Amino acid sequence: MGQEVAVELMAAVEASLVDSPYVVRPTRAGFDVALNLTDARWWSLYQRQGLRHTFVQHVALKRSSRLYRVTDEAYEVDWAVGAAAGLEPRLGIRIKHRAGRVVNLTFTPASAVRDVQTDYTFSSEEARRLITNAARRLGWVQRLDRAQKVGIIIGVAGLAVALTTIFLAITYA
Repeated sequence: MGQEVAVELMAAVEASLVDSPYVVRPTRAGFDVALNLTDARWWSLYQRQGLRHTFVQHVALKRSSRLYRVTDEAYEVDWAVGAAAGLEPRLGIRIKHRAGRVVNLTFTPASAVRDVQTDYTFSSEEARRLITNAARRLGWVQRLDRAQKVGIIIGVAGLAVALTTIFLAITYA
């Protein structure tokens, strides 16, 4: 049953990506969503949008309880001359490994590719939004990953220190 539920979520995400530059790839923990840099249909769009960074959203699933976690990984995109003497995108070195939620936005006005209007922003949030919408429709609940939990703990601790400092300053002023 758990495997069928996971396949259902992956299929729903994949269905939302039809005619988009994104692709879904199954993994042992769940699936990944990333720009399809191997499909030449999208290369001119990537070039026109000035694509320099891309993200892979790693989706880990806890099938029995319908919980999922999304971890982003950032990459640079290198443009190299390909066999057809045109520019081809390739993943370059990994920018710092940033676990958790990475927010980045690259925006260029919409353009048309093969008579299809495109308005992709290549935001790190674009694929994440497609994942969370499909998961919500199917009754999945998102859980925080370790980096997000640590960030919340540090934020709460910082707030407590700030409030204590303000209280002591007012009390002893």
